[in-house]
Formats: sequence, C-alpha cells, structure tokens
Amino acid sequence: MSTQHAKGLSPRGYTYPRFWSGPRRRALCIGLCTATLAACPEGSGDNTSDASAPQSTGDDTPDASSGTPTTSTTSTTGPIDGSMSTTEADTGAAPTCGDGHKDGDEACDDGNDINGGPRDLCNNDCTIYVAPTCGAPVMYTSCDEDIDLLDYDDHNNALRAIGICNGDPATSIVASDFASDVDPIEQNYPWQVARGFGTHLSDDDMDPNTPPRLIYSPREGGALLMLATGHILPPNDQGIVTAPYNSHVTSDSGLAIDPDDVNELPPPFQFKVGSKGGAGGTPFQQCDGINDCSDTLEYQWVVKGKSDPNDRRWFSFKTRVPEGTFGYTFDFVFCSSEWPTWVNTDYNDLLIAYQLDPTPDDPKADPPVDAYTGNVAFIPDPNDPDRGLPLTVTALDPYFFHFGGYTYDEPQLAGTGFEQHACSDWFQAKGGVRPGAEVTIGFYIADMGDTKLTTLALLDNFRWDCGGCIPSEIDDCGVQNIP
Repeated sequence: MSTQHAKGLSPRGYTYPRFWSGPRRRALCIGLCTATLAACPEGSGDNTSDASAPQSTGDDTPDASSGTPTTSTTSTTGPIDGSMSTTEADTGAAPTCGDGHKDGDEACDDGNDINGGPRDLCNNDCTIYVAPTCGAPVMYTSCDEDIDLLDYDDHNNALRAIGICNGDPATSIVASDFASDVDPIEQNYPWQVARGFGTHLSDDDMDPNTPPRLIYSPREGGALLMLATGHILPPNDQGIVTAPYNSHVTSDSGLAIDPDDVNELPPPFQFKVGSKGGAGGTPFQQCDGINDCSDTLEYQWVVKGKSDPNDRRWFSFKTRVPEGTFGYTFDFVFCSSEWPTWVNTDYNDLLIAYQLDPTPDDPKADPPVDAYTGNVAFIPDPNDPDRGLPLTVTALDPYFFHFGGYTYDEPQLAGTGFEQHACSDWFQAKGGVRPGAEVTIGFYIADMGDTKLTTLALLDNFRWDCGGCIPSEIDDCGVQNIP
C-alpha cells in the first residue's frame, strides 16, 4: 500500500464533495444524463378522485350565446362521475376542457396547462394521467460467452461485450447505426474484447464455495470491452489480457501508438458548451440539443488540450428507449500512465461518454421536459458542487486514493502494465433519457496534447434504468455506487 493510502491523505489537499463520503469503492455516472424527476412505477393506479380542481359556489357563468352571466350553485368539489354539471345544465354551454370544471364526458379538469404527470393527475385533454409501466427488460439475455475474441471485423462483438445483444426487446437492448473508426490501424484495433484484465485475484464475496476472481472481470456475461490510446496485447488462451510491468509508457515498448488525428470530434460528440441554449453558464439546464449541456468539455478540449487529440478510439450507436424508462447505466474502469506525473498539466487524456436525446422540450410536462444532450462521464467538481468535471487523470486524482482506485505498486495493478501509475476500481455511470426516444450514445477516448502515454478504459454491463436521474443534481447522475 502506498504511503498516501496508509495515511488516508489527499496528495494535493482536495476538498471532497459530499457525494463521496462513505466506502472507497464508488461508481461514476456518466454523467449522463437527461433531466427527469419521474420514476417508473408499476401499474397505473386510479387517481380520479384527485384530478378535479376545487370550484366555488354561487359563481357567475357566461351564457354561450348572449354573454349574459347566469348564477348557478355547484358542489365545492365538482362532479367526479362524468355526469353533466349544474353549470352545463343551466347554461346549455358545451364542455370546455381546461376551464377548471369537470363537465360532460371529461374525466377530470384541473384548469391548468400542466400536461399530466406524477404530481398533476389530469392531462390537458381532460383524461386521467396514467403512470407508465417501465418497459425495460426484467431479465437480460447474455450473448458474449462465445465471442471470437480475435474477430475485429464484426462490430456486434463490441456491442455484445458490453451487454447489448440485439435480440428480443423483452430480454435485450436493441442497437442500430453503429459507427466507429473507419479502418483498424495495423496490429492496433479500435477495441479488444476480453474475458478479463490483469492477474490480481480477489475474493470479494468471501464465499469459500466460489473461487476468487480477477478484480477486472466481466460485470455481466462472459466478456468486457477494452478501449485504449495505446496498443492492447491479444488475450491469452484463457481470454485474459495482460501486459508487462509498467509497459504503457513509451512507444519504444511496442505497446503504444502515436499517429496524429484530425483535431475534431466525430459526431455525435461535441465539445462546445450546450447549456442555456448554447450560451453556456447553466450546466445541465436549457440544453440546446446539440452541444455539451454539461459544459464540462470545452475548457478541457480547447484550453487544456489545445484541441489536439491523438490516438483516438471511439464508437457510437442508436437505441430506442423503452416506454416508461428514464435512464441507463454502464460500468467502467479508467487506467492511465499519465498519473501521477502529468496531473494538473495540459496533458490529460480524456474519456467521454456522450448522449444525444432528440426529444422536444415541453415546459408544460410534469416535470418539464428539457431533454439532455452532452457528456455523461462527469464527476463532481471538488471546488464547486454544482458543476462537473470530465474524466481525466487530474479530475480523478483524489479518487484514485480515497474512493475506489489503485496506485503505484498496489497488487491490484499486477499484470495491467499500469504499475507505478493508476487504475480506478469498477465505477458505474448513470444517464437519463426520455421514454420512447431514439437516442445516440457514444464512447470516446484520446491522448490530449501528446502521442505517448497510454490511457485505457474497460466498459461493460450497459442496462436500462427505470428511474433515470437528474443531471443538474451532480450526485444523482454522474458518479454512482456500484450495486
């Protein structure tokens, strides 16, 4: 154990946000996430009795033909059974949905312009709001046990490795429009599917009947996906990727690559601020639907990274969100040989998880819809709990020590090639989306400002989440506990 670990001290005097109090193993939300307060309740319920607005007694109701007021006496609560109200009987006026009176065939009429929701039980067409049932699978099919780990031409292998099987929607996530780097670089493919990473075994469940497992084992099924800015060695006969001690540091080792890339992000990724209609300054709110509504990427990309990405690896896909489903989660690990030397410098390799949700805004919904597009791989800023930071070695520096990471010569790094550097534990990212939307989701990793030191990400266990999260609440989206 390193000296820093033994003493429990921050190497750079960070003040930690309230989210991170508790056990050291934590999980990151990609940052994810679209704005929603709604969960996914089971069943619909009958809320008729709460749907009608109060009515006054002795009110004056205009006559539909003459405009002359006539006086009528009504119940203080209004009818709830669908029968004709005394107002309609006295005046002969046709029911008007939205006037606050439950008339004629109206099931409810609350007189406001909120279009139904968990806190507003009457839709704007005067029908009862019925809470949607979460349509996400209860049990998921596993489809990565028999993947050919050396088949780099079938992009479905990358999707299967993270839990996307493209099977029956009742038991599977269905994806389309897969995109990635055009051609694999010779002997360095855009990804690697593996059965595990490193050599350190752990008996986390303390069950004598189950054997210890690699700490970097699949989170679901039988495989995980690896993305790296350097070369990933092929898996061994057991399907496990290992690397020599401290080997992800120079191109001379044969494990790193250094081609220069175009200084742009591929779609759907964007680095410009996207909050406040594109003006920025209100992170996670008033998203413009194109750019990064987290406002976390522009400074890191332009100011710190000099708009100079290298050795990029990325892929994206589209998927239809099930009805009644408000979010998704995935698990990941972040390793970098830039740590600790290049913390707080311009050389900060970057991992982005990005989503584009095309759902139109609806301020009259309950809660109002402000669909989120932007980076979902963010963590709380220790100096400003209302803002997020993108995933870099500088942002993760305090967390490597205190909340789920391994550094220097800790045994958990054995066989990873990141000895003397750092890897996180498994984190979970949580994002929010709108039910029924066809969203685009992508993952991107790159060296920023240099072409040498390798950064690697493990990805697995992509799943729908009925409840979703609220991105403006940094500790709701972003970093989450591993279940």
